[in-house]
Formats: sequence, C-alpha cells, structure tokens
Amino acid sequence: MEDDVEKLLIEQLKDAFSAEKQALRCMQQSARMASSPLLKMAIETHIEETKDQIGRLDEIFQAMNTKPGRKLCLAMKGLVDEAAAEAGEHESGPVLDLVITASMQRIEHYEISAYGTMVMTAEALELQPVTKVLQQTLAEEQQTEAKLAQMAKTELMTSALEDDGEEDPDQSSSSRPASSKRAPSKARSAKQSAAKPSAAKPSSAKPSSAKPSSAKSASATPAPGKPGPKTGSSSSRPAARRAR
Repeated sequence: MEDDVEKLLIEQLKDAFSAEKQALRCMQQSARMASSPLLKMAIETHIEETKDQIGRLDEIFQAMNTKPGRKLCLAMKGLVDEAAAEAGEHESGPVLDLVITASMQRIEHYEISAYGTMVMTAEALELQPVTKVLQQTLAEEQQTEAKLAQMAKTELMTSALEDDGEEDPDQSSSSRPASSKRAPSKARSAKQSAAKPSAAKPSSAKPSSAKPSSAKSASATPAPGKPGPKTGSSSSRPAARRAR
C-alpha cells in the first residue's frame, strides 16, 4: 500500500508541474495587461517564484528517480482559459486589474490546495526532504494569495469604483441638461412660426367672401329682355293663358 501512496504522490507532483507551467504563461500575459504598477510588480515577483517552484519540482523528480512526463493538469487549464476569456471582455484599466486579480487568486487557491495535499502525503511517507521543498512552495503560494487579496481590497477596488463614479455621472449630467434646454426652444420657435401664417389668413379671407356675394347678386338679376332660367319659365306661363 505504501507503494501505491508513493505513486499517488508522483502523479500529484506531475499534475503540479503541469499546473505551474500553465500558470507561468498565464501570469506573463497578465503582467502585460495589468495597468496598476503595484499589481504588475506583484505578478512579476510571483513569476520569478514560479520559475523557482518549477525548478524545485525537477529536483524532487530526480530524487525520486522519475520524470514529469506530459501529464496535463485539466483543472489549471480550465482556470487559465477562464482567466483569458474574462480578461478579453474588458479594456485596460482598473476594472481589468480586478479581473486579473480575481483570476490570479483562483489559481493560487487551487495551488494552495494541491500543495497542501502533497505536503500531507509526503509527511505520511516520511519523505522529509520532499516535504520541506513542498512546504516552501506552499508558503509562497499562501503569501501571494494574501498579497493579492489585500491589494484588491485596499487599492484596486477603490480605483475601480472611483473610475466608474467620476466618468459616467459627469457624461450623463452634462448631456441631459443640454438636450432638455434645446428641445423646448425648438418647440417654441415652431409654434411661433406656425402662429404667424394663421393670423394672416382671416384678412385674406374677407375679400374672397365678398366676391362670391356680388357674383350671386349679379347672376340673380337678369339682363333686360333676357329672362332668367327659373323666373322666365314661370312668368311665361301666365302670358300664354291670357293669350288664349
């Protein structure tokens, strides 16, 4: 059974080796995207620590007469893919710094869990040199996570909140009054321009109403010797009766 436990430790070490390699590439990309000097410095510091951690794992493999092989840590792959996807949704600035920090913390939490399990396994197997090396790496992961958490709370979160609070309200407040002032002025000018032609209509309507009345009176009075269409027919009938 002890051999099985030792094989389990070797598999965990191979998984950790793959995880560190993937985390190293992720941190190098994150350092280039970070805008906060403090965050950039923290990532670059841990990049150097990660390189040392990979070297320690190599030493452990040599001491245990094995090699890391090509095993892929699927858990770290998921964390790295998620970190890249979330970072791609934001532009450079305080909010992206928070996204990077959150991704880094998730990676550190996973590594803390993995190294904690390996330390316990190495202690159970009484592999003191291996245990000390793993404890050193575990301590570095814990310190890095604590630094990231403190940084996010004291600096990065404050910068992100101030950035959102200063830009958006000013833009919205500066644009709304301007549009509200211009709209009534256009409406008033439209009403005034529409009211002027309507006032001129009654004066032009009076002459037009007088002309039809004079025309009707003129057509109602027949010319001498020419009977009107209706009155002439009615007046000619009595004349015919008299002639009879």
